Amino acid sequence: MISPVLRGHTDDGDFVAYDYEQGRPVMGSRIVDLGGGRFQIRAGSQEEADRLMEKIRIRAAAEDKEAKIEEVEQGEAKPEIKAKVMTRPGVWRREAAKIGLAVGSIVYPPDWRLSQDAALLREWMHGRDASTPGGKAPPLVPTPSPADASFAQDDEHLLYFMQLGDETTYLVVTLFGRSCFAVPVDTTGAPVPTQAWRLNWRKPKKDGSTTWDDLLRDAVVRRVGAQAA
Repeated sequence: MISPVLRGHTDDGDFVAYDYEQGRPVMGSRIVDLGGGRFQIRAGSQEEADRLMEKIRIRAAAEDKEAKIEEVEQGEAKPEIKAKVMTRPGVWRREAAKIGLAVGSIVYPPDWRLSQDAALLREWMHGRDASTPGGKAPPLVPTPSPADASFAQDDEHLLYFMQLGDETTYLVVTLFGRSCFAVPVDTTGAPVPTQAWRLNWRKPKKDGSTTWDDLLRDAVVRRVGAQAA
């Protein structure tokens, strides 16, 4: 499925979506009824234009009419796709808690699921946090990750673990190589898990298991290569 950010409609009503095989936006095809027995074919390729023209000919023949081409116009369009992005901290917090619970249950022993850390994440999933004055879970807003400081390649997702200044271990999640947030998964001072994941959202079934060392090594190699270029 194409991301909603990479598809939309032009001011003229044409559907446009990014085609990964061609590496460019491609306009959808449609027949516009201009009234008075006149139609306009709008297509992203000659093949699509021919296919729609054949549909018009068949329809005209069924009505004992003849379809004629009045004018052909070809050109290279540069559509602009506009998307509205809304940040909802409550939704991000719930998703972060779900991811933290899922990944924590993989990297920690089975009894972790009964720990206070796992219990906190379950509270967050329901918008609650007994440790806060009002009993509400804190908001979670993703932070933009600068391209030169990210371990991600292009627009992939990353999951890895870090301790950020104390004994709390956080699961760090990077989405589309740009947005980043951290969710606490362990406060006992246990060793930081070395397991990590490098995920391609275009291939959701692909196993992206890796390690923190590999992520760090790859980032260093890419940075050195970029500086040498």
